[in-house]
Amino acid sequence: MLVVLAGCSTARSNTGLPGSSSTTSGMPAPVTSRDLQAPGCSSAIAPARVMSSLRTFSLATPPSPFGVAAESSGHFAFVATSGGVEVLFANGPNLRFVRLVPLSDGRGLGAALTRDDQYLLVGAGNGAAVLSVPALVTGAGQAVLGYLAAGEGAIEVSVSADDEFAFLSLEYKGGIAVFNLEQAIRSHFHDVKEVSFIRLGQAVVGSALSPDGRFLYVTSEVGAPAGFDVSGEGSLSVISVARAVHDQSDAIVTSVKAGCQPVRVVVSDDGAVVWATARGSDAVLAWIVADLTGGDASRALTADVLVGAAPVGIVAAADGDLVVADSNRFSAAPGPRYLSIIDEGLALAGKPALLGQVVTAMFPRDMCLEAGGLTVLVTDFRSSQVQSLDLGGLSG
Repeated sequence: MLVVLAGCSTARSNTGLPGSSSTTSGMPAPVTSRDLQAPGCSSAIAPARVMSSLRTFSLATPPSPFGVAAESSGHFAFVATSGGVEVLFANGPNLRFVRLVPLSDGRGLGAALTRDDQYLLVGAGNGAAVLSVPALVTGAGQAVLGYLAAGEGAIEVSVSADDEFAFLSLEYKGGIAVFNLEQAIRSHFHDVKEVSFIRLGQAVVGSALSPDGRFLYVTSEVGAPAGFDVSGEGSLSVISVARAVHDQSDAIVTSVKAGCQPVRVVVSDDGAVVWATARGSDAVLAWIVADLTGGDASRALTADVLVGAAPVGIVAAADGDLVVADSNRFSAAPGPRYLSIIDEGLALAGKPALLGQVVTAMFPRDMCLEAGGLTVLVTDFRSSQVQSLDLGGLSG
């Protein structure tokens, strides 16, 4: 399996942990609990060869592109920028500008689509904008339907499996605001209800829903929720969706150490493994879901892979591999940044897993997959462009 990452790391070896590797049939490798400790902060990064054979394409955007989302059943992608939401026609690695839809708040941040591809949610200042995908695509009708007001520092958005609830990460308030999205849309945003607020650690940013919709995984760059003995830099928290949407006090299932400044999270297609980028550890970490949600959470960490400088965005490719972005965001020096490509099966098997790096532009930040799962879209925040990467050349 494959993983692409953005980040800086320690002088740890560039492997996962002992175990069995993925099979030639593409089935995921079995993973077992390991006695691992989350890494601390570090400035060391993994060396890797530059892969020049993979095809890339770039397209200029308004300044500061942040989140990106692509339709699961079509050819349109949506980029949240400082100028609003840019609509792109995405045919494999080829991108074409369609239109720009402004937001009243101005700056668009994280972006997520509902499962039915009917609505796009964009973190925007003090909440999330909800947009009609048909209106974005056709240019007919009102695209911006309304807002979910949540408070300062709204960034990333996740949507429940039934599209009924939205989960908005609030970086400065240190938690997740839960909204009844279905009710807000049905009432034309005259009845917008924040169902609950889940308080976590500091600088809450990344979130991802489990494939079965039962759990929401959330990163806190510093600390953990009250009541969880998680010392160290940052944490990964597991939230019960069923409890969160009913405002129950025990919505947090567990919280574990997640390295230095964990910022993004993704779940494997089979739901068995959770991966997160630890930006300040220059690493990608993996946990066994069964241990996080019902076993010994202290033994859930099963892989720790050293990558490039300050990894941020991360996605899972069609065959179960992962793609992440080496942001190197704290360096102002000009020059190329990279996408690091990692074989997930090798990482889980304790073998050298970093396959190589692909050149990108300044501050690659967020990522998504086009339909089919073999084209990655990357927002280059400081270069004001979106880049596509064709992973087809990696097969075999």
